[in-house]
Amino acid sequence: MAAITRFASLRALAPFARLRHRRWPGYPSSMRIEVEQEDDQRWIAEVLDLPGVIVYGETRERAVAKAEALALRVIADRLDHGESIPELDDLFVVSA
Repeated sequence: MAAITRFASLRALAPFARLRHRRWPGYPSSMRIEVEQEDDQRWIAEVLDLPGVIVYGETRERAVAKAEALALRVIADRLDHGESIPELDDLFVVSA
């Protein structure tokens, strides 16, 4: 089975897309999601940029949606636990 790679924008960050490209040209605008169908007809989706983010879905679309949701949860959990995510360093600016 051939793997299908899709570049899926993080919908939750969509409002910042224009700012990101203007102010932070090095910020990644998408995360790579690889999607393929298993022998048992389930779909598996993996966010290649976040190790361990891999999910199954009944359809291709459902697998991609679940992968996007899990990726956002992983990012939020890392931020909540004080882990550095260099790609997000310039996303928020705290006023003095």
